[in-house]
Amino acid sequence: MARWLKIALILLGVLLAVAIVFAVLVCIWWNGGFDCLFVSEIATYDSPDGKYTLVFEQVGSPTWPFGPVDVRLTLRNSKGVYIDQISALVYNDGTGARPDNIKSIQWGEDGVVVILDRFEQPDQGFTFFYEESKPSAINPIT
Repeated sequence: MARWLKIALILLGVLLAVAIVFAVLVCIWWNGGFDCLFVSEIATYDSPDGKYTLVFEQVGSPTWPFGPVDVRLTLRNSKGVYIDQISALVYNDGTGARPDNIKSIQWGEDGVVVILDRFEQPDQGFTFFYEESKPSAINPIT
């Protein structure tokens, strides 16, 4: 009888461990911990000379019920090689990112300036430099 009791306790322990792991994963999922795995491309913009591409992406889903959504701007060269990336929050009253969140893009000789229209917040500017040695900059719009 003691052998069956040991086997039952071991099975119960394994089931309890699986249940705890499952509960932790559900808690992480519920709080948006896996949102970074769900990236959707919203729009792609090419420079006039075709040397650079700016990709506008939504990371995850908007915070429920009327919260912000994480967005990402990524600059790549014509070969698809990553140059730089900036993440920001957009408050769209709980909706996802849209192409019209990009108010303007100004391609220059040294870099590109992107103005992000955040509807419920002041616009925000981002400067990406074509040289990897220069860091990108976040420019407040007044």
